[in-house]
Amino acid sequence: MPKTVTYDYLPSEEGLRAAWLNTFAERLAAYATTLGVSSADVNYLVAIAAAYSYAVYSLTSALRNLSRAVTLFKDNFEGDRTPDPLAFPVLTLPQPPIAPVGVNLQTGVFIWINDLVNKIRKSPNYTEAIGIDLGIVASPKPPIALKGRITKLEAFPGSEVDISFVRHGAKMAIIESKRGNGDWEVLDKIAASSYEDNRPPLVAGQPEVRIYRIRLSDGKNAFGDYSDEMSISTKV
Repeated sequence: MPKTVTYDYLPSEEGLRAAWLNTFAERLAAYATTLGVSSADVNYLVAIAAAYSYAVYSLTSALRNLSRAVTLFKDNFEGDRTPDPLAFPVLTLPQPPIAPVGVNLQTGVFIWINDLVNKIRKSPNYTEAIGIDLGIVASPKPPIALKGRITKLEAFPGSEVDISFVRHGAKMAIIESKRGNGDWEVLDKIAASSYEDNRPPLVAGQPEVRIYRIRLSDGKNAFGDYSDEMSISTKV
């Protein structure tokens, strides 16, 4: 499996990388003539940005929906004495983006992008101001924040809650939750920016309020303060 490509200007997290690509592609068009970048290269970059966003957002969302449908499908095998039709899960993929005419994407696109960035930097008309606007100037890495942040909670049928959060460059995040009259419990420690809480409810068939917080970790030890707490009511 190829290693993830890293460059000093390229974000490592997928969501930030997708946003960077879209901004780079959009702004490069305005500088193309000045920097000697061909329209073919601009179109190729636009196609890359669209394809990467499709993979990170659209395809990932479709697969998560399928995962939920598969879980529900398996749960329905238990059923009850009032049977309902057993519906098989279906994977519905969103329509992929349409590339500009004549553009055929190849593997190794981030290597291609880095070659393009180096070409831009060597242009006689290149300035640091242009580089900053395009997002290809490496900025000093900020210190790792001592407090993570939960950005979103979303409830789904079956008592599932999706938690999205920001690690601020920390290696991992520890997700904790409490409900009812219980104490805080650790759900997981992960090197990701989202987590699916699939615990069954404390009382079968009843919604419940779940409270969440995260704490950052270097992979071995937790550090810093807990994030602000967020709560949500589950759906049965």
